[in-house]
Amino acid sequence: MVRRGHGEIMYRVPRGGALATTTTTPAERWLHRYRGGWQMLFPNVGDDSRIADVEYAFNGGVDQVEWEFTGDERRVVGSCVVHGSRISRTYGFAGARALEVLTVVENSTEAPLPYLWSEHPAFLAHDDATVESDAGWVEALLTSVRQGDALRQRPMITADDRNGAVRVVLGGVAALSRVLSSEQRRPFEGRVLTGSQLSVLFFLARTPAGLTPRQLAELLDVTAGAVTQLVDALKAEEHVEIRVNPDDARSRIIFLSGTARDEVEEFERATAERLEHQFASLTSVELTTLAELINRVTMKEQ
Repeated sequence: MVRRGHGEIMYRVPRGGALATTTTTPAERWLHRYRGGWQMLFPNVGDDSRIADVEYAFNGGVDQVEWEFTGDERRVVGSCVVHGSRISRTYGFAGARALEVLTVVENSTEAPLPYLWSEHPAFLAHDDATVESDAGWVEALLTSVRQGDALRQRPMITADDRNGAVRVVLGGVAALSRVLSSEQRRPFEGRVLTGSQLSVLFFLARTPAGLTPRQLAELLDVTAGAVTQLVDALKAEEHVEIRVNPDDARSRIIFLSGTARDEVEEFERATAERLEHQFASLTSVELTTLAELINRVTMKEQ
């Protein structure tokens, strides 16, 4: 239930424009269409899938089917049919200041229909608005409120709520991770590399001065022996080079090989170009600040 004092209840994404030619993955296309509001994800959540010879689109495809609406100023009913399921959503006000949404899903076929169902509401953070929920998890994100020609940030957490701020950051990182995981392209395609080996390559790409085995072990949270196995395998494929530490002849420093560095840099450049629209709401200064803060958190002192 959402209670409001004034203005709009639902958040609207402050951006728009035609679908970019580089938005090629289902996740990118869904996020590009996303305009805020209350989204229903059904009968699939997340990546495209195929169940019982039926193709389920990213997040189900409810946002792409034709809806019919009836009602008046106090009550609106929307309905549609997707993959044999008839969906009815009723929006109405309970009293003067509370919005209620009731959703009913009916199987219109004679066969059982597998499904995943999730609700994705995005509420606008007015100062006097409250959100009450018995859900197991409520995620509060930083929102943008447009007033005239100005765009100001309104945090849904207080400045002294460090735990809440950390949860916001982790939620954002998780959302970006889902976008990255939906990418069809990968570096070193055609070669078999484990996730740990790819992590080594990306850490080395971020550290031109190289890393010692001990530093890699700390970054990966593995033992020194595990690092040795990882590095030996990468060295055999000519992805890394091992040199004597000029400050300590007993120590070694691991570097990315020239060819591997070129491949990682090209992959990152192309990926950043495809996903640049995800950060369209940030100014160049804000984006630079975000990059610096993430580096400060994720990169341990070398």
